[in-house]
Amino acid sequence: MRKRQIALIDVAFAHGTRVAPLKGQCYVILGAFWGYGGVAARYADLKRSGVKTGVYLYDLIPVTHPEFCDAALSHDFTMLIGDGLAIFDFILTISQNTAREVRKFQQRHGLRATPVEAVPPAHILVERPHETKPFASWGPDIAFLKNTPFVLSVSTIEGRKNHAYLVAAWKQFLDEGLDPPDLVFVGRNGWRVTALMEQLEATQYLGGRVHIVHDISDAELETLYRACLFTAFPSFVEGWGLPVGESLSYGKPCVASNTSSIPEVGGDLVDYVDPFNLRDGIEVLRRMIFDAPYRNQRQEKVRTDFKARRWAEVGADFVGRLSILRHADSGPSRADALLRAGQIFRPADLSFGRPLPPDYFSNPTGLILQDGWYEIEDFGC
Repeated sequence: MRKRQIALIDVAFAHGTRVAPLKGQCYVILGAFWGYGGVAARYADLKRSGVKTGVYLYDLIPVTHPEFCDAALSHDFTMLIGDGLAIFDFILTISQNTAREVRKFQQRHGLRATPVEAVPPAHILVERPHETKPFASWGPDIAFLKNTPFVLSVSTIEGRKNHAYLVAAWKQFLDEGLDPPDLVFVGRNGWRVTALMEQLEATQYLGGRVHIVHDISDAELETLYRACLFTAFPSFVEGWGLPVGESLSYGKPCVASNTSSIPEVGGDLVDYVDPFNLRDGIEVLRRMIFDAPYRNQRQEKVRTDFKARRWAEVGADFVGRLSILRHADSGPSRADALLRAGQIFRPADLSFGRPLPPDYFSNPTGLILQDGWYEIEDFGC
């Protein structure tokens, strides 16, 4: 996948045409707007040229749930979403839940009501050609699972995804003398998982009943989806919830959190748990694991009722909403900071490791640092 992406980028550079921004044009940031230099430096000139700018926003988690994120990410995202909300003429989001969160955020901080519309993504990352016979690829990293019943959980292994919830449930079943299927995590280690990994190591991965695999191929991941009994995704908060959609697209029932955007993905085809209530979650998982007729009933409902959202639908939806938003009245935006008379501004105060001013969203002083500025530092002159 990565090689293909690089090849596409190379083609774009080789055959691309440089264009000058003109009034009436529209510029949309589709990815991580905070990761490629300051919002102000990149988009202020577009604003002054009369170009409407917008962003496709996945979530506000680094601001609303910093406890689940890397501290540097939370700092940078907080500052640059503040800068961006002063500049952007419209916002597209990947879920209705994120759209609601953005509107509430605007109201809470007294910001202008920039138009916000949701354009949910597809239910699966990579669409497959229709196959009458499923293809199985039991590579060396997953071959040990071929004849083993297992439950699958796919995501980066980080605190926000709540893998500890599943481990605690499996430990409860084992302590009761039950024989649950194995629990398989597919994903790399991320933030806030030190305690979980120490627990797994101390218990020898619950006596070998918990497995972690990563860097597997798309074909191997598809094999695991097709072979698992069901999937589990007890995340605390999401912008969308792709693993839930992937599970349903493979005809597999899913046990997932009832929070944030996840019910938008799964509807009534998912068995929901409260990620903060382990006791109730254990009972939901118990039924799905040990009541085979119930699990088969849920699987049949997925296979008969689920209709996957395709990328062609996403593209059409995106373009349609964009054509409306580019002409919508977004109110007066700005690309410059407004300092009060006598206010002292020190660039180092915005550096990582220092708390941002509590009124930063309503007064994003980072907009001062546009052309000619290096990355903010807390040392030097």
